Amino acid sequence: MVPEPQPDHRARRREELRRAGHGLRHQPRELSGKRLARLTLYARQTGFLHATPEKARRTRLEDLRAARRPLGLPEIEAGKYLIACLTGEDGLGWCATDPMGGLAPHSWAEIEAYSRAAGLDLEPWEARQLRAMSAAYVAGQIEGRKKNGVAPTFSGGEAARKRELAQAIRAQMRLAQAPA
Repeated sequence: MVPEPQPDHRARRREELRRAGHGLRHQPRELSGKRLARLTLYARQTGFLHATPEKARRTRLEDLRAARRPLGLPEIEAGKYLIACLTGEDGLGWCATDPMGGLAPHSWAEIEAYSRAAGLDLEPWEARQLRAMSAAYVAGQIEGRKKNGVAPTFSGGEAARKRELAQAIRAQMRLAQAPA
């Protein structure tokens, strides 16, 4: 007796992720650095929101929703399927936990196993981005547990980083233009 072939759930899973990412999974090249940075910032802000500050009873997310205030999540233009890989019903999850309840970014082995099991065949840059997003989520959780933690998307923090980068670029340009 020959067993009946089992349905291929991988094709269905790929289609779900494709819909979640609006077809962006199959772009011919990797996303730009700016878009990858926004995905990482999204993950860090999500971790911050999921944290419960010291001596508090609710998470920051619950407090903001109760007060009907904006969550401060950055707009994601491309790469939503990567968020779906982490948050989907059968997704990888934002991070790993140890038996003592500590959080850690997903290991490369976990990401590779998820990719294989879900039938996604992730590109190397996609696996790196999932790892970066997981690490950012954990960093956001750590910052969010502080009583006076500053949200990653707080305009002062992001603006300060942009100013520092612009200053560093200007300094390099001056050095390059200086006479020898």
